[in-house]
Amino acid sequence: MLVVDEAFDMWTKGKNPFDYSLAFPEWWERDIEAMVAKDINRPSVVMYSIGNEVLDAGNALGARWGRRLAEKVRALDPTRFVTNGISGFVATISDILPEFRAQAGELSTQVGVNDLMSQLGDLMDQISSPTSSPTRPRSRTPSSTSSATTTLTNGISPTRSGSPTGC
Repeated sequence: MLVVDEAFDMWTKGKNPFDYSLAFPEWWERDIEAMVAKDINRPSVVMYSIGNEVLDAGNALGARWGRRLAEKVRALDPTRFVTNGISGFVATISDILPEFRAQAGELSTQVGVNDLMSQLGDLMDQISSPTSSPTRPRSRTPSSTSSATTTLTNGISPTRSGSPTGC
C-alpha cells in the first residue's frame, strides 16, 4: 500500500462556519510537525499533501501559504515528495460565482430545463479552462486544447507511468 499523507483541506478560507480555517494561522506549523513526526518512519508514506482543493490556492496569498507549507514539510522530511491538489474551479470559485449565477439566471429564463443543464455544463467547462473566463469562451478546436501537466511542488514532473522516477 502506498500512502499520500494529506495535511489540510482548507487553509485560511473556510468551507463552513467555525471550521479549521479559524485556527489554521495559529496551528498549521504544529500540525505539519505532528504529521511528519508521525509518518517519517513509515515506508508506505510516499509523499505529503499540503492541501486538497484548498480555496486559497487561486490567489497570491494562497501561493505564499503553499510555499511556506511545502518548505516546512521539506525541512522536516527532505526524502519525500510534497504536493498540493489544486482544482482551478475550486481555487477561483469565490471570484467567478457572481458571474456564474448571473449567467445561470439569464439562461433559466430563455430555455427549458434540459437545455439549461446542457448550457450550464458548457459554462462549467469555460470556468474550469485555464485559457478562458466565464465571459470569454474558449475555442473548442483541437489546436487550442492542451494536455494538463502535473508538477509536484518540488519541481519534478511525473512521467507517463505516473511515477516521478519513471519506474
